[in-house]
Amino acid sequence: IDKLNIPKTAGLIEYTYRFYKQYAEDPQFKEMQSKPEIKAILDETKANFEKANARAVKFANAVVADLEKQPVTPDVVSAAYRLGGSGSRGTLHQVLGDESPELAALVTRTGEVGKKLETARKAEDDALNKTYKDLIAASEKAWPDMKAKFSTESGFDPNKHTEWKGKLIEITTDNLMGWRFKPGDFPFATTLNGMPLACRMESDVAKAWDEVSKKVKHTVGDHDEDGKWTIIARVEGTTGQMMAKKTAEGDVRVGNDTVRVTQDYAESVTAPILTIVAAHCGPLAVATGAGVVTESGKVETPTGSASGPSSSGSVATGGVGFVGWMWRFFILIVGLAAAAAALMKANFAPLANVPQAGQVQSKLGGENLAIVGLICAIIGVLFLLRGFVLYGMFTNLAIIAAGLYAAMDWLTARGIVKPELAAQIKPLGVPIGLGCAALVILSVLLGLIGLNLVVV
Repeated sequence: IDKLNIPKTAGLIEYTYRFYKQYAEDPQFKEMQSKPEIKAILDETKANFEKANARAVKFANAVVADLEKQPVTPDVVSAAYRLGGSGSRGTLHQVLGDESPELAALVTRTGEVGKKLETARKAEDDALNKTYKDLIAASEKAWPDMKAKFSTESGFDPNKHTEWKGKLIEITTDNLMGWRFKPGDFPFATTLNGMPLACRMESDVAKAWDEVSKKVKHTVGDHDEDGKWTIIARVEGTTGQMMAKKTAEGDVRVGNDTVRVTQDYAESVTAPILTIVAAHCGPLAVATGAGVVTESGKVETPTGSASGPSSSGSVATGGVGFVGWMWRFFILIVGLAAAAAALMKANFAPLANVPQAGQVQSKLGGENLAIVGLICAIIGVLFLLRGFVLYGMFTNLAIIAAGLYAAMDWLTARGIVKPELAAQIKPLGVPIGLGCAALVILSVLLGLIGLNLVVV
């Protein structure tokens, strides 16, 4: 609080200190201060100073007392250090003056507020370390019995994942999601024999991962101390899409010099899908149907969120998670809207013979139909940019084309498209509209069977 919100009082105290400091050793001042007219002024100055100082001390005590009552948070400690100075002249020094007899006690009290936070943090850190060590010990002890409940097979070949459908495998590995793969529809990703594997999690496993991560205050698996993951997973016999992080190097000419540059990019990869039914990593030991190990050593039903700490769809079905399916559904709606607008504009006979379609077209009118087309085209461009151009390229281009066709007259009237070009494009309305509808439907169908083609 600047000047404790009593700037005039603080100013008077500061001015008085400066006055006496300046003239205290002045021989002329010493000689004149006993004269009645000077003494009267000095007595009044002293009285005003004592009054101002008493007021300032009262305010300072009230502010410090209020801080002492507050829950100890970093903001409260920061305010206390600003008051006390913490190695420099704080607000209390500026208001009361360095010579104030009450200053030292008040500064000490502000320091005690900071010590409370340090004490609380140490106690919290000690409790966290104990919880972590207890969970490590408990999970190490419980995991062998958990693992023994599952019958796994060795020799899994990702290239033959369809032949392994329904079988359980055991892998000791790292979670490479966020490292070698961009987070998306799968919470866990790894490689086997150099090939990517996309992993979902059974609900109990996802919940336990979330629950234990909250207990230890970091995502399990992200710290070196946690060690590697041992997972028992079911081979689903289907594939999903993930974005792998890649790095490209090349030479670039800068003036007369050649500079070697590195560029990061993402590339879509197809990976067999596994579902993790049991897992052990550092403080985490969990098995579907059994539960998660607590720091006391008991195995209990997990209560965390079903998504896990790093998942945007870990309990999804098929090749994509819930978020992914919502995204596909949105693309489907936009694509069908663009296709319908293009077909209406082209007077597609089968659509024109549907009474409901005619009613929609008459209500919309040419202007509104063009606006619908433009909106779909803009969304198609955003889809294209979101996928870094390649992912979903054909579908997105079809949406853009259908939307622009529906808005062709509107664009021509405003000089954006030349009439000659519009006349050439006009006969293509039906194939553009049907192609758009076919591609957005194909995109959804491919997702249902796990064949997520990059360009579709």
